[in-house]
Amino acid sequence: MTNHSCNYRWPLVVVLGLLVAGCASMGEDECRVADWRAIGYEDGVSGKAASHLGERREACAEYGVTPNFAAYQQGREEGLREFCTPASGYRLGRNGQPFSAVCPSELQADFHDAYKSGREIYQAAAVVRATRSKLRRKQHELEEIRSSLTRKTS
Repeated sequence: MTNHSCNYRWPLVVVLGLLVAGCASMGEDECRVADWRAIGYEDGVSGKAASHLGERREACAEYGVTPNFAAYQQGREEGLREFCTPASGYRLGRNGQPFSAVCPSELQADFHDAYKSGREIYQAAAVVRATRSKLRRKQHELEEIRSSLTRKTS
């Protein structure tokens, strides 16, 4: 890759960074008309920590808007009940996602057990991939040795 092509990528990286940063905060209109219960639900069903409200609170404070914590918490708890299922825990573990203890205590054990099961499969699959890669390298080395021996005996 040349330095010339890297120069064109920097503006793209900056623009993408700004877009991602913009998604993390809320604008004035969003803050003023926010349905805090729905926002809490979305955060809960996504498995986000309660601290995520703090980021939203900071963004909305710029516009003099204070989130409705009770509504947010009610929505988040509803969302967490959907997120904190054994199937979701298993899927997170199987995909190698980090574990986050966001579930209510009565759902935490089953969610965590399923997460651990999924994580074991993820780790076993990683070992299989690494072993296959090592096998391919060794097969390539063997072919190189055979080729070298063939050239020497010819």
